[in-house]
Amino acid sequence: MQNENMQGGGGSTPPGYGLAVAAMILGIISVLGGAITLILPIIGIFLAASSNKNNQLAGFPPSGMGTAGLVLNIIALVFVGLPLLACTVCAGGVGCLACFDAM
Repeated sequence: MQNENMQGGGGSTPPGYGLAVAAMILGIISVLGGAITLILPIIGIFLAASSNKNNQLAGFPPSGMGTAGLVLNIIALVFVGLPLLACTVCAGGVGCLACFDAM
């Protein structure tokens, strides 16, 4: 006899489960990876949002793992993206000041 549902409980797996797992893994890697992972949080946000949307369309509630992945990826993007943006603006300002000093 084959067990069709490996998770137990008699329920079916939501359609966005795989996307939720991928979003959470990317969120964990992004939070722990720091500045070397700038693109991963963006991909993770899209995966988590897609997971929650797929669950909603199929009549399931949003998964906790998808929501956790979304939160982790947003935190990673804020902690990596804002300092990178600030450094870019600061470097541009210093470069602009150098142009005025030459005059």
